[in-house]
Amino acid sequence: MTNDIRLVNQQPDVTVVTIVFNDAGGIGRTIDSVTSQTHGSVEYIVIDGNSVDGTRQMIEDRRDQIDLYVSEPDRGIYDAMNKAIRLANGKFLLFMNSGDVFFETSSLARLVDRARAANSSAVFGGWVRRSRNGSTSVRLPGLQAGIFNHQAVLYARDLHRELGPYALVPGLTTADYLFLSSLLMDNSLIHCELAEPVAIIDIGGISAGNHTFAQKGAIDYLHGRISRWRLASYLVLHPAYRMAKKLIGRP
Repeated sequence: MTNDIRLVNQQPDVTVVTIVFNDAGGIGRTIDSVTSQTHGSVEYIVIDGNSVDGTRQMIEDRRDQIDLYVSEPDRGIYDAMNKAIRLANGKFLLFMNSGDVFFETSSLARLVDRARAANSSAVFGGWVRRSRNGSTSVRLPGLQAGIFNHQAVLYARDLHRELGPYALVPGLTTADYLFLSSLLMDNSLIHCELAEPVAIIDIGGISAGNHTFAQKGAIDYLHGRISRWRLASYLVLHPAYRMAKKLIGRP
């Protein structure tokens, strides 16, 4: 099901995309956060994977706040993200997925201003990690070490023409990390940082777990960020490290 009420008179600065599947508890706060942003030139797309838990009703209740809403089965989060890219009109893209929110109402405006000031194809902002017990910690980007978070990255939509869509590979849970890492390794592309939090994200989801950590390590090795020996130590020690954290009750 596709509902499109867009009246496109000029290209919007940004297309913000929310991907959701069966998250009735989180989708409302994400939509409210996106639509409360002070930046004026924003297209908002919501892609739902045919939820059955009440998510679609939560979206319909806010339908007048959304430019384009699609609800249909897909092949997972990266398939949904690629669908949104094909539908988007904005010069820039930002993915704020269900349950996550902007740090402040001016966060998107500051990302756009930073991109314009630096004539940049991508801006990597900071983010706040929120654990299940409600505790938070602020993280800032460290691009040389591959430290960034997708929800805090604004990037030019046209980059997908050069770098391709998000990879659809069974079992791959780091297609966003692979895409953004490839962006950073391309010396022809200008990117910059915004050393302040722009998003609040919940810990967990598709990108949590040992398999994702191993995939990120492999991408870092292929892009020259870590040595073969460091990759090997990550793969051996990380499961034990995560188990120790669970035993002592740390997030």
